[in-house]
Amino acid sequence: MTLFFLDLECRWQSLEVTRETPSRLYFVIDGRQRFVSRTELDQHGVAMSRAVTGGLVYREIPSEATEPALVALGLDAMATPADVRRAYRTLAKVAHPDAGGSHQRFLELHAAYVAAMQALGG
Repeated sequence: MTLFFLDLECRWQSLEVTRETPSRLYFVIDGRQRFVSRTELDQHGVAMSRAVTGGLVYREIPSEATEPALVALGLDAMATPADVRRAYRTLAKVAHPDAGGSHQRFLELHAAYVAAMQALGG
């Protein structure tokens, strides 16, 4: 997973995650290991690392190829895997052929769900 750091001078820096725990993502910046809250990053797509002063850490924004899949699910580019899952389940209940929905629409939703989850790493 790649994260991005935006400093106070509006310079972007790519960060490689070096270690993951259930609650934190660890990365190296300025030669020191730092961390960011996984929950905060997943909920908002952006987080302030208490260990990094003067900047914000962003999770990777999906590529343009993922955008149509997210739009089909009614989501924006900052959607998390949990958002994708929730939107898919809500729409699939209505679009499922057993619930009176269109088989074609259900297949489109499923394809969008798979594409979005693969792109977001979920």
